[in-house]
Amino acid sequence: MLAKLFKLSELLVFGALISPQILREMSWRGYVFAMLAIVAACPFAFSLVLLGRKMSWLEWVTTAWFGPKGFASIFLALFALQSDIPNAGRIFHFAAIVIATSIVLHSSTDILVAKWYKQKAP
Repeated sequence: MLAKLFKLSELLVFGALISPQILREMSWRGYVFAMLAIVAACPFAFSLVLLGRKMSWLEWVTTAWFGPKGFASIFLALFALQSDIPNAGRIFHFAAIVIATSIVLHSSTDILVAKWYKQKAP
């Protein structure tokens, strides 16, 4: 129960720090990099984990697209923001855009992917 409370408060703090200003401050290169992180880097990294597993192509694509998601990325973004590393704010802004875009993309495609999976599954 306590862990859920911490996760909820972490999400609340993260959401409160995201503003339209972050969207305006990010360059087009940042958005391209964020999209590449979501549609290429994350699925590629997770597909390495899937090597050697007996899965159909359909299962592999679905698993690589959704992959493991969670609060770790939010925690790390907040951790970077609170650190005194150079460009901590820029790192947080980039992470926030990647995380927010990932949430929108994955939550808006879950039903479509489920229907696609159901049609293609043997």
